[in-house]
Amino acid sequence: MTEEHKSKKAKEKKGKICAILLRGSVGAGPKIKETLKTLNLNSVNNCVLLEDTPSTKGALRVLQGYTTWGEADASLEKDIQAAGREKVPYGLHPPRGGFERKGKRNLFTSGGSLGYRGSAINSLVRRML
Repeated sequence: MTEEHKSKKAKEKKGKICAILLRGSVGAGPKIKETLKTLNLNSVNNCVLLEDTPSTKGALRVLQGYTTWGEADASLEKDIQAAGREKVPYGLHPPRGGFERKGKRNLFTSGGSLGYRGSAINSLVRRML
């Protein structure tokens, strides 16, 4: 293998993105419903681990008003499976201590729960196990 090919492989090997559906799809448009179906997010508090690709990030941006997501650390999947959840999508409980101060209808950047939250997704998932 050439050096260029090795560096390309290293760039392709990215982490996982954890996505959780926080709001139901009743009243949502067809584009939202189709994207939820594609990502296998069927009901509220379901969690999926996805590959970190541009197409996945684009789909999650479409679902910004319905899901929360961020970069999952390496031990998160092991913790989920150790809690007895083997089937994908993983069914989680509501978080202990509740959601953020402004609730589920606002973006994480403005004090709510929806949208991109970076590595803070790991603590949320652990509170939901």
